[in-house]
Formats: sequence, structure tokens, C-alpha cells
Amino acid sequence: MGLPSFITPIMGKSQPLLLDAVTTATGAWSLRKLRAAYSGSCIRVRRSSDNTEQDIGFVGNVLDSSSLTTFVGANNGFVVTWYDQSGVGRNLTQTTATAQPQIVSSGTIITEGSKAAVTFNGTSQFMNVANTLPTYPILTTSHSLHLVGKSTTTGGASAGFINYRSTTPIDRPEIRYGRNAGLDISLYWNAGYAVNASGSFTTYSLHSSYYTPVSGITVNCYRNGSS
Repeated sequence: MGLPSFITPIMGKSQPLLLDAVTTATGAWSLRKLRAAYSGSCIRVRRSSDNTEQDIGFVGNVLDSSSLTTFVGANNGFVVTWYDQSGVGRNLTQTTATAQPQIVSSGTIITEGSKAAVTFNGTSQFMNVANTLPTYPILTTSHSLHLVGKSTTTGGASAGFINYRSTTPIDRPEIRYGRNAGLDISLYWNAGYAVNASGSFTTYSLHSSYYTPVSGITVNCYRNGSS
């Protein structure tokens, strides 16, 4: 999953990267560089041949594809760590080999729209947040979530790309990104679905959700800018 690099020249100048313009993110993960000052790696990858792991960084503002394919060779490559570029250290991690999402298949980087992509099998592959997320009381704090991706399934049980919910108190939304009983994307909160969106979910799209505590709880969800 990746976000645009925002480097299109305008009037002879380059626009800032996403996190150079938005400095209050609580977590940001991408196969593109999101902050000019970020000097860390993009992902840590395990190759299937001998389970050796290696950090893979960036070349310019994109994933270092050459280093990735050289390391993995003709094998499969799986993501062990997806490094947080927000500056707060909330890396996504997965130490169980069978639960790690894939980025290289038989020596070829997995792509969407010619761009490198991380793929999850929808059943047993997932990543964990290394640090506890902050408490966000839904009734008093506005916040948003943005992700880019698509579903390759056309039905079946729920598959949550992001799945986070507190029970005491219930003050965090659970975002289920994927199919759910024939629907496409759901905002699940306090044992109920606040938002369900139906229609095709098999195209690569930008999904955004906004929560505003105005006159109660207002939830707005968008796909490629459409409500």
C-alpha cells in the first residue's frame, strides 16, 4: 500500500512530501517516502529460501526495488516490519512467518498500477502496531484515517486491514477494510456498523474516514473523493 509522493513540479518548485505538510500524524506507513527528513528504512523483509531478514530503504522517494530483488533473489519475500515515517515510532511488525504479508513472489516484486505493493491473503496475514495507540475520545476529538488499497475477494467473511477497538471505554473506532457480508468497507463502532458502502471494491482506491464531534458524532467516509 502506498501514497502519492507529491513531487510534481509547480512553477519550477517541488511540492513537499505528505508529512512535510501534515506534521501531526500518529502513524504513517508507505512504500513511498512521506517525509523529506526521514532517513530510516522503508520495510524489513524476510526471504523464503533461508529466512534471512534485511532492511530495505528508499532510492529517491520510492522503495529501493533493486536492493529488494537482489536480496530476495528468485524466492518469495515477506514483510517483517513496516517502518513508521511519522516520527513517533509506531512500526508495524509481524514475527510469525505464516502471518507476514507478501511483497515479492518468485523473485518478482508484487505491483499495483506498476507500483510496488504489499499484499495480504485476507485470512491469516496481518501486522501489529508496536506501540500502544493514543486514546482518542470520539466524542471530543476530531481525527481522520487514510489508506490506499483494494480487495481481491468478491465475498465472504470480514477481512480487516485496520482493526483497532477498545472496550473500556469504547472510544476508538474499529475500521474493517475489506468485504463484510457482501459489503465493501465498514466502520464498526460499539458493536454496530456506523457506515457500510456497497459496490465494486476491486479497484485501487484512496479511502478516507473523518470523525468530528459536532452535534454528536459525525462520520464521513470517502472513496477517491466521493462520499
